[in-house]
Amino acid sequence: MKPNPRKNPFVARLLAFAMLSASLPSASGANYTWDTVGGDGAAITPGSGDWNGVATNWNTGVSNVAWSGNNTAVFAGADGAYAINLASNFSTNTVLLNFANSGYEISASSPQSLTTSYSSSTSTSNPASATTSLIWVAAGKSATLGNNVTFNSTGTSYGVKIGLEDADSVLNVATGAKIDKTSGSNRDLIFGGLGTVNVAG
Repeated sequence: MKPNPRKNPFVARLLAFAMLSASLPSASGANYTWDTVGGDGAAITPGSGDWNGVATNWNTGVSNVAWSGNNTAVFAGADGAYAINLASNFSTNTVLLNFANSGYEISASSPQSLTTSYSSSTSTSNPASATTSLIWVAAGKSATLGNNVTFNSTGTSYGVKIGLEDADSVLNVATGAKIDKTSGSNRDLIFGGLGTVNVAG
């Protein structure tokens, strides 16, 4: 007689765990790095521009593509002063923003939102990092959340985690910017790291 896996309690628990894991938000999306010059492979050229679903100003590490959901937006390259105009509402199930260089400001000419369903706990074994924070600012870098943009989390279990890698990391929240959590049991803002958050208004 063949064994029936449904009657094996260990197999049943394993199947239940697998089904639960598949239903949880993950941070497994690809890194899309902002890149204003296409056709040069993995090279990153920072600059100002429109963030929409049409312009191919995101580098996958191989080529430039248009933005698509469920990926992490990385801003890298040389430090400078760059203005990103968010031209559409976007959603993802992974880490929202990773600022690896200084000088980017994300704003919009009319109200727009960036929303993620990913959430992560904070503890000594799971500190804020580029892969666990909804918004991450690298060591010695600065970034600005600008006017008319809502940075929103719909993760069900934890608050909004903002990570600042070292004491020289700076996140500026400008007048008209909003960090929000519209659903879930924990509506807290969670700050990890040693840096500074400047809030205008």
